[in-house]
Amino acid sequence: MAFVPCLYFCRIALIHEWYPVGSPNWPTKGFETLDSSRSWVEAFVLWYNTEHKHSKLNYVTPSERHNGKDKEILKRRVEVLFAAKQRKPERWSGDIRNCAPVGDVHLNPEREAA
Repeated sequence: MAFVPCLYFCRIALIHEWYPVGSPNWPTKGFETLDSSRSWVEAFVLWYNTEHKHSKLNYVTPSERHNGKDKEILKRRVEVLFAAKQRKPERWSGDIRNCAPVGDVHLNPEREAA
C-alpha cells in the first residue's frame, strides 16, 4: 500500500523535516540500523497515506482520494460549512471553503513537445 512514489517521498521527507507538525516520530538524529530506517519509512508512508490531510487534495487523505471517498467527504463538508454559515453568519466574512474534489493530479505531468 504505497501511494507515495519513492522520489516524491524524499521531497516530502525534507518538507517534514522543516515542518514536522504531525509527522510521526521524525528521526532528528538519524537511524541506528537499516531495519529501523525501513520501519520508520513504512510507518511514515502509512501515516502520510491514511492520516495526513493534504492541502492540495482539499484536506482529504491520499488514501481517501485513491479509494474514491473524497467526493462524499467533501460533499458532507460543504453541507456542514453551509449550515454553520447559516446559523452564525456574523462569523463569516466571505464564502465557505472550496470543497470541490480536485481533478487529475500528476507528480510529473507530460509536457507537450516543443
